Amino acid sequence: MRTLGPAAPTNGAALSFALDRTGQRLAEAQDGVQIRKLDSGEVLASWKLPAVWHLAWSDDGHWLAAAGSDGRIYILDTVSPRQHSVLEGHELSAVKVAFNHAGTLLASSGWDNQTRLWDTHSGKELVMAQGSFLQFSPDDRSLAYTRGREVGIWKVSEGRVCRKLYGHQPTSGAALVQFSADGQLLASSANDGVSLWDTHTLRQVAYLPELGRTIGVLFPSKGDSLITSGTRGLYHWPLRPAPEGKDHRLLLGPPLRIHVPVQQLLERAQCDREGNKLAVVDIWQQVVVLDLRRPSQQIFLRGHANVGHLAMSPDGRWLTTGTFKGKDIKIWDLASSNPQQAVWTLSTADDASALFSPDGEWLVVNQSDACRFYRAGSWQPAQEIRNEKMAGLPTVSAFTQDGRMMAVHFDGRYLDLLDPATSQEIVALTTVHTPLLGASTFSPDGSLLAVGTNEGILYLWDLRRLRQELANMGLDWPQPPYPPVDSGAAAQSLRVEVDLGKELGRVPGGDHIEIAVNSLLLVLNPFNFEAYFQRGRAYGRLGEYPHAIADYSMALALMPAGHPGRGEALFRRSNNYRHLYDPSRAEADLQTLAAGDLELPFELKSAAARQCNGLAWQCVTGPEEERDLTRALPLAEKAVAWAPELGRKTLGVVYYRLGRYPEAIVQLERDLHDTQGQAAAYDLFFLAMCHARQGDAAKAQDCHDRALDWMRQKQGDLPPGGETELANFRAEAESLLRSR
Repeated sequence: MRTLGPAAPTNGAALSFALDRTGQRLAEAQDGVQIRKLDSGEVLASWKLPAVWHLAWSDDGHWLAAAGSDGRIYILDTVSPRQHSVLEGHELSAVKVAFNHAGTLLASSGWDNQTRLWDTHSGKELVMAQGSFLQFSPDDRSLAYTRGREVGIWKVSEGRVCRKLYGHQPTSGAALVQFSADGQLLASSANDGVSLWDTHTLRQVAYLPELGRTIGVLFPSKGDSLITSGTRGLYHWPLRPAPEGKDHRLLLGPPLRIHVPVQQLLERAQCDREGNKLAVVDIWQQVVVLDLRRPSQQIFLRGHANVGHLAMSPDGRWLTTGTFKGKDIKIWDLASSNPQQAVWTLSTADDASALFSPDGEWLVVNQSDACRFYRAGSWQPAQEIRNEKMAGLPTVSAFTQDGRMMAVHFDGRYLDLLDPATSQEIVALTTVHTPLLGASTFSPDGSLLAVGTNEGILYLWDLRRLRQELANMGLDWPQPPYPPVDSGAAAQSLRVEVDLGKELGRVPGGDHIEIAVNSLLLVLNPFNFEAYFQRGRAYGRLGEYPHAIADYSMALALMPAGHPGRGEALFRRSNNYRHLYDPSRAEADLQTLAAGDLELPFELKSAAARQCNGLAWQCVTGPEEERDLTRALPLAEKAVAWAPELGRKTLGVVYYRLGRYPEAIVQLERDLHDTQGQAAAYDLFFLAMCHARQGDAAKAQDCHDRALDWMRQKQGDLPPGGETELANFRAEAESLLRSR
């Protein structure tokens, strides 16, 4: 028996224990909350909280909930680690908490004999009922409860009109979305890979982080494949039902690499309706067009600077290229004898993207002031869709397959469903907290609308249910009814079995074979650092993290000082320490990586930048006595070097704390511009302090006032913890401005 700490509470505090699902971490409530490694007793994280009556882990081990004697519920992020949110609502002490299996809902009960359901991520209360809950059912659709002598079951509704799906990291960038041909699956892609969702249960059924930054995800209408493009290359994934006896299971993979001249760093991809013809943009902004039936026959389209968007007509004849930080839409005839020559140019003053209607008759060009329709072939303009909501950002749109409805985003924050024939609004869709909306797609029957966002969150609107609710109020829209729900399919939980194949380095048994081969190489030459490195990767993929760490350590010890693989070995060892919940060693490796003149493979830079940026932010934004600018500076500078869009705000704050005000202003203003003011108050409060330190009171006051305006506009929409953090920055800025 191992003793981890005092066996009894002190000062009358409540005592509770909870093991995470892996059995590696123990959470204990005693004079606050602590998380320990079960094998060693080492404290991994701790929080000072009031007396806690009960603790509960989420299934994925990311969240820990604490039921406080003060009636509050504390949600703790065990990965950062930090306090994620404080939930208030119980009138007396909270005594029990539990997450649903998906981790999206938290149930709590208290001495007030009330059960409350909360949204885990936003911290918002969803519903309250009299009684004390017992537990969630395995499918999360029921919640057992007691009320006096009564024992019953509450149905947990899956029928909200708008659901949020959390399958990507908050810093993973804009998510792209696509439904499968039969509507069973929804695929989403972002900087951290690809997620697949069961559209009936809304559960994540597969996650492919091995793909890294993925910009394109496509389901051809044949329904037998998935196509992905990104930093790891262009892949075709076979998709098929599992063998007989495995109902409601799909097999995905193994992936086949589609060879193009530049194998990595691929951008957006588009295909025709059947998935025979494919176009993709490479890092040099050239467009590669190929026929998947004869992939060696490739066409290269050049001459349009800053290509960032593609659209292909359903029949595969026409391809359009749009730009990011460029101008014009160019149209290419892929069926002509000279497809490398653009046949038409639609002039635009700035960025523009395009989309073909499902019947291929119309091309819709999205510009900063309007959506413009052009007749395909003649390219003559027809109608325009304008709206007073527009405010300078390109519009993104999607059609239903029957062409009766069109989704249009205005200013990246408002979403309208329009009738393409008349441009009349059918319904406007809104959410309580709306990040920048991005790519959208309708399900094949048009009853679901999925929208990606810049925060990696997906919004899924159930238009069938929305119509039912509007119809009850006499407000249904005049279009044919949706087909009925397949109750049998909706009741079954789909499973997807993924075969990553040789291309992504993980075949069944392959890691064990790689371990054996590299072990043999080490017998022959115990100084073979490359064998240690490759064996460490195989151990890491198998989840044997201590062995992986040992091999990476040997590889680092044997590598020459200037070897280009040192950075990757350090970063991978750091991640294995994180898997073992050893943040101090993980951060030490990250610090070494940031401080040294070390490089990383491109596909790892974004993930490393996020980690460096997060650690640097902690070092400069906490209480003054906890700040560590010496640690923060190399972390922040390296984050910006690897992924500028992720770290400029943090680097600006670091420069401010170091008294390097001109450099801080450059970084903060650049962040304010590049992020289009998504988190403007953070930049503006520190810009105000920079200008105040430099003696420019007018600029300081202007930045301060703009920050307050932004906060008023975002009242109630800030993420958990954001209000407190901004209040601290505001107080710091106002104290400085008063002293000047």
